[in-house]
Amino acid sequence: MKFILSIAIIFSVLNTFAQLPTIVAESYGEKYIDWKAEEANVGEGDAGYFYNDCAQGVTPITASSTLAAQGKYSYGVSNLNDNDPKTAWVEGVNGYGIGESFTVKAITVNQIYNGLQNSILSWQNNSRVRKFKVYRNGVAICTLELKDVMGGQFFELPGDQGDWDNQDEFKFEIMSVYKGLKWDDVCISHVEHTACCFSMNTEILSTLGNVQLEQLSSDMDVTALNIETGEIKSVKALKTTTQKHVSLIQITTTSYSLVMTKDHPVYVEDYGFISMQRLLSTKKFSTYEELVGKVSFLVWNEETQTTVYELLRQVELKNELVDTFSIRNLSEGNTFIANGFVTKTY
Repeated sequence: MKFILSIAIIFSVLNTFAQLPTIVAESYGEKYIDWKAEEANVGEGDAGYFYNDCAQGVTPITASSTLAAQGKYSYGVSNLNDNDPKTAWVEGVNGYGIGESFTVKAITVNQIYNGLQNSILSWQNNSRVRKFKVYRNGVAICTLELKDVMGGQFFELPGDQGDWDNQDEFKFEIMSVYKGLKWDDVCISHVEHTACCFSMNTEILSTLGNVQLEQLSSDMDVTALNIETGEIKSVKALKTTTQKHVSLIQITTTSYSLVMTKDHPVYVEDYGFISMQRLLSTKKFSTYEELVGKVSFLVWNEETQTTVYELLRQVELKNELVDTFSIRNLSEGNTFIANGFVTKTY
């Protein structure tokens, strides 16, 4: 009986592991980055060589082990989100750190900088993560495969995304590694959650006509909308930003279509400004297709020069690494019109 029970437990564990989806991170650019050279090239008045307008913040909590400090260099879990790619969390056990982990609190995590990126030589000499097992609030949700490159790697974890009031805990457990040329120590330089963007060909309404978002620059005019009165006025786009994402959603009504990240807010009847991710969770649906025919978006009617609600007709998920853009600040208010949809700065 004990033998049969043991076999059943083994098969249950194997089955659970087999069902975990595998997420493969995407990267771009060259394999190596000289961050010190990047830092030296920052111009006066620039935000910084590693500044990210779309970063939403990740809070490092704990790690299963940490390499002891060496002189002025420390390797604690706080290095994971200190906006410096030249620092890193380094596990502290003998060997290649298999089974070691770190835990962060965030809405989600969708970007990782693998290895010790202090310099190209440091990155090569130390070990990097090949595969993580990822947990959300103590439950395994996927395995995450990273590439053996410097710079950022982009991915989307499965499951519902949290919000500012209900952030989740994500644990990243090392399953396998890329071995360093000199040391076993396994390192991660940075983890992040980036959000808030539209596809590069999105058109923004302005008094001069529609302007493609990727061509929009600071101090250009855009049309702002007063939600309460319906009045529009010309304001300045004070700040725009660009980012890379691997997962976008396309929503289509009778008149308009918009491609954006799932966490960017648009105006929905009875819900106000809400993201597609939050809308899906609020309505307790399992798939975005279930929203079709059940929600209406506030859009701009060019003919009548007023806003109207249009029913959602189609939803399509787009999974590929793409450049995205958004407006971060307006000279007045925070509402603008993108591909006909009423949206706002994030």
